[in-house]
Amino acid sequence: MGKAMCSSASQERTEEVSRIGNLFDTFSVEERQRIKGVTDTLIELLEEWSRQYPSVRTTRTAAVALLSATVAPRMPVTASLLLSKFAQWLFGVDDRADERLVSLAELEQKVEQWRSMANDGPSNEIDNDELSLMLLEIREELSTFPLFEPLREWWSSEVARLVEAMVQEYWNGVQYRTNGTDALPSLGKYVNCGLYSIGVTPWAIAVLIVLDDPSVEKHLDLIGEAVKNASAAVRLYNDLRSYDKEVRKENTINSITVTYFAIRGENPHANEEEVLSKASRHVLQLADSYAQKCYNVFKQFQTESGQFEQIISRMVAFHRYFYREIGDYHTTSQDKAHKMLSI
Repeated sequence: MGKAMCSSASQERTEEVSRIGNLFDTFSVEERQRIKGVTDTLIELLEEWSRQYPSVRTTRTAAVALLSATVAPRMPVTASLLLSKFAQWLFGVDDRADERLVSLAELEQKVEQWRSMANDGPSNEIDNDELSLMLLEIREELSTFPLFEPLREWWSSEVARLVEAMVQEYWNGVQYRTNGTDALPSLGKYVNCGLYSIGVTPWAIAVLIVLDDPSVEKHLDLIGEAVKNASAAVRLYNDLRSYDKEVRKENTINSITVTYFAIRGENPHANEEEVLSKASRHVLQLADSYAQKCYNVFKQFQTESGQFEQIISRMVAFHRYFYREIGDYHTTSQDKAHKMLSI
């Protein structure tokens, strides 16, 4: 598996992905100053907003703000704040699943509950669960944009698909802990689930809504294809950073784990460090190939504003650099965000 898979992924990787390197180095000083200003504003607003939701982990505030400011520095702050709130909601759901803060049955119950909330808004059966209240707030704000109604069902179905994927990963982790490597999914199955659990698709649909560019409706099939590839890339870039933290728990499966044991199965006497290094290289090459596919799809169409294509492309490039060179969302302070911008 190792050589053949690495070779295939390497062939699909082009200079366009690797050329980006540090995304921030591609920006002018003026652009970086603008990003810094928006980041600082969003940090202040997010800190104020999070006071009403104690479960929001404010250690992520600076990185979430930096992401929103980087991908769309000229977006109105109210829209950027809304996208940042949604990012915090997505992280909150991930925390519950990844850290086993709820049971598998409780998480399964949220699939239809949150689908209904995202699609239809509040009902008489709403509980006081904090994430549910956050989702309703975000839905209410999104509903003020003209494109919410045309994209509402897609957005709500992707909110549900996010949770369904997390349920599957939760179950895979239980099986892995119980039955060991025999329970590991194939890398293809892992990616097909992980690209939904990473949360990029519902966030990207929210971007479409707040951009309010009616021309996107003509390109939804290609947009969906681009976003799917972007999601796979971000999932794998995230895995490269989170391997040590997550896999050592022995209840979470990571693409490097799957690849490691596949290579180990073909080379049982190979050096441990060599196998792990090969697995990591393969995952990076595969991530880059998905990133390139995303960029290639964007070359097939153009929205009137061109903003969506730029935002998603920047989002992918942001995570390639961020996860490989900086750290994770928990460990990025405001000062560290400023240093990333070299200002």
